[in-house]
Amino acid sequence: MFVKNINLLNKKGYIKENIYLTMNLKERGITIGDLLIILIIIITSTILIKSFNKDKKTTLNYSNQVRVSYKKPYYQKFI
Repeated sequence: MFVKNINLLNKKGYIKENIYLTMNLKERGITIGDLLIILIIIITSTILIKSFNKDKKTTLNYSNQVRVSYKKPYYQKFI
């Protein structure tokens, strides 16, 4: 939060006054910018979750293919 200090001259001396440049969410309400930020966060999180799930499926399929490729054929035992 940004605070701006202003010194005001009074009869007794200087008075330090704080002026807040940003407002609270309660004071300003939800704006379109806030909604856009929330929407961007939701979209990026769903895209990341879907991409991680696809990566897990491909690695599992690859490990199954490797296991199958190391098996010896049945007919080599008799030769």
